[in-house]
Amino acid sequence: MMNLYIQIRKNQITVRHLGTQLEASTQSAFSNNRILVADFMAASKALRSVIRQVTPFDWRSWFRSTTLLIHALEMNEGGLSPVEDRILQEITVMSCRKSRLIVISSAVPLSDSDALKRIQQK
Repeated sequence: MMNLYIQIRKNQITVRHLGTQLEASTQSAFSNNRILVADFMAASKALRSVIRQVTPFDWRSWFRSTTLLIHALEMNEGGLSPVEDRILQEITVMSCRKSRLIVISSAVPLSDSDALKRIQQK
């Protein structure tokens, strides 16, 4: 099983592979002053490229189950609206199909052990 912890900030995405501790980040203009993901396609493309950096392709990956913990770290005052939650789910589905998705929001990043606990709870 592969577990990825995805941190989304304004115009920045960081992905950490919780098994190998590989981490990669990218910056792309996908946010605006009102919403964290304003440009769906730009965010999806940025996320896909960062996931590829921490998960090298191999034919066995087609059969491996993946859990993605998506963490909105900014622009989440009062929690995420259903629309914002859905946008985060959709950009991850476009980037990594056949995955189990967990969306959370808070201003504080999780440690690897806390991220794994969240994954195991759901």
